[in-house]
Amino acid sequence: MKNIAQKIPFFLILIIVSFLYLNLGRDALFNWDEGIYAELGRSLLIGEGSLLTPSWNGEIWLEKPPLISWVTALGISIFGVNELGARSLMPLFAGLTLFFVYKIGQFFAGPRLGIVAMSLLASFDLFLARSRAVNTDGMLLSALTFTLYMALSKSSAFVIAFGIFFAVMSKGLAGLLVLGLILPLLFKRGLVFVARVAIFTVSLLLPWHLYQYLVNGSSFYTPYILEQVIRRATVPIEFHLESRYYYFNFLKENLQGGVLYLLILSLALLIFENIRKIQKTSYLLYWFLLPLIIFTLAKTRLYWYILPIYPAIALIIGHLFVRFDKFKLEKAMLSVFIVGLYLQSLLIISRSVEIKKTIAPIPDPVAIAKLARDYPDNSLYVLVPESERIAEAILPAEQRLSSSFRYGGAPNLVFYSQKPIIYHYNIDEWQKALSQNLGLTMLVKADLAHLPRGYVVEAIKNDYILAKGVKDALR
Repeated sequence: MKNIAQKIPFFLILIIVSFLYLNLGRDALFNWDEGIYAELGRSLLIGEGSLLTPSWNGEIWLEKPPLISWVTALGISIFGVNELGARSLMPLFAGLTLFFVYKIGQFFAGPRLGIVAMSLLASFDLFLARSRAVNTDGMLLSALTFTLYMALSKSSAFVIAFGIFFAVMSKGLAGLLVLGLILPLLFKRGLVFVARVAIFTVSLLLPWHLYQYLVNGSSFYTPYILEQVIRRATVPIEFHLESRYYYFNFLKENLQGGVLYLLILSLALLIFENIRKIQKTSYLLYWFLLPLIIFTLAKTRLYWYILPIYPAIALIIGHLFVRFDKFKLEKAMLSVFIVGLYLQSLLIISRSVEIKKTIAPIPDPVAIAKLARDYPDNSLYVLVPESERIAEAILPAEQRLSSSFRYGGAPNLVFYSQKPIIYHYNIDEWQKALSQNLGLTMLVKADLAHLPRGYVVEAIKNDYILAKGVKDALR
């Protein structure tokens, strides 16, 4: 009987993950992240990139470590060059996160807290969105919860170091957030243990980072460190001018009424408990506050950055409910509540994945890119829409990254066309390139008047046009 009870959490997580796979390949890859990361995997499989140095659109891509390219390449190798292939491993990372949230809850207050926290997390919109999309945030979250549990359960120095390695290889140096979260736990085990974790961590992380520095130099550390970490922390890049209270407002909207009030009440209870006497649950407060403070102080604010506090939110709210465990009547009610909460999470997931919606319309740019795939041309010239050209013209230099206009506002076109794409922000340069090459081009209807002589329209999808240079058309 005990063995059956121990397997229940695995069964519950398996059901949730199964729900996350429903219609996973239905929708086209979203810009920006999905389009970029899926193409990294495809490029790796066709030999354009390498295991250590990813490639995007024919050029090296070093904004993050290569783990995401390995993940998407593995999925594509199993399910094909499509949306399902690119996304196929993402729900598994979500499942890992749910499992370690359960284990952390079990550590603090037993299996009931674990199941409550796991069910709550599975019902949060932000978590669900990152569980089905190709992204590095869901991977980081699984690495974070793994490492925190290993630190709480006093695992070996190497296992904890591997967790830090997993986090950094998922998200780059932003993954060092995990180290900040576990430092108090490490110091409790003494300076010698901290030193051992540090040595193992450096030993795991140094080879790839040193290799990239020696081979690619500034092409590595400029995007990887100077832009993706330092610039994002110190400058509001690419029009991200959100207020200092951005994340508080986001939590207010995203957690929806009752959950937000429960969080406030749960935080008050946790603070009150630890004022009277410091308890091990004080760590949940630390987990909640540290990322919130760090990301609030950072100048560039994007809503998904705050994802690392969502497991802490689930555990903090869950802690409020398991307080009823002391009384028999409330204990019975709690069991009923847990079952209801889990079923509600499944209902929320089923609504999120839109089970009955089995077919999704193909976005017009994607449809054009798919048509371009069938042409023998070696590349596709894309004149980006006017809105993107205006953004490029007015974005202040201090808010730019080297990659700000690398993607043409539509990086998924590379994945769908399966061709190198030359994105043009200047009409004259685009016209010159077309006149010299008589190639394949994509543009919007509003720019059709700029199409050079010698080009004929091959296809139209509402506002998007595919045109081809034809020698006979010059006569």
